[in-house]
Amino acid sequence: MEPAKFMATVARTREIDSGLRGLAIEWLVSFVEKRSKFLSKSAPEFINLTLECCMSLMLEVDESEDKLKEWIERMDDEEGEEDEDELFHTGEECIDRVAEAAGMETIANGLFRLIAHFSQQESWQAKHAALAAVKQTVEYVEEEHVDEMAKLLLGHVDHPHPRVRFTALHGLGQLANDQSPHFQERSHQQVMPVLTRKMDDQMDRVASMAMSAFVSFGEELDNSLMHGYARPLMEKLVMKLQGSQHRGVREEAITSIAVIAGVMEKDFVQYYDSIMPMLKNFVMTATSKKENRLRGKSFECMSLLGIAVGKEKFLNDAREAIGAMMNTQVEADDVQREYIKEASERICTCLKKDFKPFLQPLLPGIFRNLRLDDLHDQAPASGGTEEDDYVKVSTGDGKTVRVHTEKFHDMMQSVQLLHTFVTEMESGYFEAIPDTAQVLLPLLSATDDASMLCEEVRGTALQVWSLLIKAARLGAEERGQPNEIAKQLLQKGLEAAFSQLQGNQDAEQLQEISSGVAECIKNVGPGVLGSDEVQKLTASVFTLMDQSLQRSAKHAQDQAKEKHEASALPQELHGGDEDDDEHDLNAEEDQLRRNYEEILGAMMKVSPQQFLPCLSGCAERIQQWVATKENKVLGLYLVCDLLDHLKEHSESAWPIFMPKIFESIHDEDADARTHTAPPLPPV
Repeated sequence: MEPAKFMATVARTREIDSGLRGLAIEWLVSFVEKRSKFLSKSAPEFINLTLECCMSLMLEVDESEDKLKEWIERMDDEEGEEDEDELFHTGEECIDRVAEAAGMETIANGLFRLIAHFSQQESWQAKHAALAAVKQTVEYVEEEHVDEMAKLLLGHVDHPHPRVRFTALHGLGQLANDQSPHFQERSHQQVMPVLTRKMDDQMDRVASMAMSAFVSFGEELDNSLMHGYARPLMEKLVMKLQGSQHRGVREEAITSIAVIAGVMEKDFVQYYDSIMPMLKNFVMTATSKKENRLRGKSFECMSLLGIAVGKEKFLNDAREAIGAMMNTQVEADDVQREYIKEASERICTCLKKDFKPFLQPLLPGIFRNLRLDDLHDQAPASGGTEEDDYVKVSTGDGKTVRVHTEKFHDMMQSVQLLHTFVTEMESGYFEAIPDTAQVLLPLLSATDDASMLCEEVRGTALQVWSLLIKAARLGAEERGQPNEIAKQLLQKGLEAAFSQLQGNQDAEQLQEISSGVAECIKNVGPGVLGSDEVQKLTASVFTLMDQSLQRSAKHAQDQAKEKHEASALPQELHGGDEDDDEHDLNAEEDQLRRNYEEILGAMMKVSPQQFLPCLSGCAERIQQWVATKENKVLGLYLVCDLLDHLKEHSESAWPIFMPKIFESIHDEDADARTHTAPPLPPV
């Protein structure tokens, strides 16, 4: 403990070099994190001392007029603030780390005494530090302390110093995030009038924070409560949009309106006609680089208003919104990219099949991001982007190129967009299916280095493929056509997926692929899979299950060997994470086998008659699995599917598994009991 006491002395001595004090406190916090259990029981006073040191560091805020002016003029999203008041931010971070490591039960008394002591001092820096400490620790407090923390924050929203007011409002927003929804339910009568009033603070940055706090508070506000506050709030927010030139104020005003619309839903229609033109104006006029976030938030709000009022009211404005988004040129680091993606998804969710006219302009860009044959060498510019931002991948034609890692992000965003479009439009996506399938198939089939590029998106791409199958089936039904497209998609999808399943040993990746295969089969519908195909697929699934069981068996042998060897070592040399690793690997393989069984269940569902020749093989597997503790639940899953989908046609296998079902009703394994109990009748 002596080195720690020495460091604590250094940390508390303000005459010592500030950098050394900061390092000393960080050392103390690291010490607490590593020894939190011991210190909580044996030396809680040392944890209190560390908290005191953290709080003292939070007093280190530059109080010059120039620095205050700089703080007032800086936008919250601008870089540079992390370099200002470095010691204060270190203290903030450290007090959070202590709270997380030691737990609120240990630090509550000491922390609250320090917060009270600092908040009662005259200097604004001390009050600022007290409020910042509240903001950093509200995540960990129990409900009984929320009211006193809220009271302290509310008591400082009118402090003469803008940084104190700002932090008090920031703390209220954090309290709303971390203690929802009971904080909103209990305190809305006290909090909402204050937030509404502080939106008129003389300092724009403080007014902006009041709106930000409302966003956090309002998102979890009950619909009926929001109705009571909406009109004066909307009047004030409209006034801010029309009268303020402060970008932060306008951004938060737009987000606040979006929150009100999201909570009120259809009832927001009364405000729609006055708000939508202003949003369109921002989209048209906010064209400078600094206004990218403002423009992105305008897109976000337009789409949220559409969700709130419905497609009949929104359709014409949706056309303008999509057109503006299509005409927006965004760079790799442009914040508008995420806003535009999410707004497009919401608009599609709102319009459903009526989104169809917007596909033609949107899909080419999405397809371009997903095409592997469009890869080209992107050598890093000297003195610019780091070499680590590039990876080497194969283009599939024998060439190797360097690709910026941003390509991964683009691919994931694009495949997520497709997922939303096909999910929401269903048969309305019918005409776009062939082109989409042509782009997605290489992602499902990619191997070698190119596989690395696709790995993150392959699971989602396979889910999209299953949705394309559903869209093709529904579209064919609506048009009175045979189900040929869905059948072709299923064949190609299964071929690509089973190639990946047979050539991969990673259980986590195999889980995603096998889950996608089950969805593909479910979505194709009845009358597509023939008896020969079902038998072939069933045999392949059982082979994959055997491989998984073999990996589990080998892992168990390896673990037993390692434990035997470790037992000969001194206790202090034993590792601590082996049990967790063993559990994770076993759980992954167990889930994988359940996914494989789901493929069997999907085939039974869509092709029950064609599955009957596989019944004897399933019965044989069930007999093997239910006889072991490790695989009993897997066997019962298969039994459930047989009974559910084949019904009385599975009767020949009943003598094999029925005795085990009755025996498992009283099994100590909850999963086993669950899968032997009959389903509840419909209410």
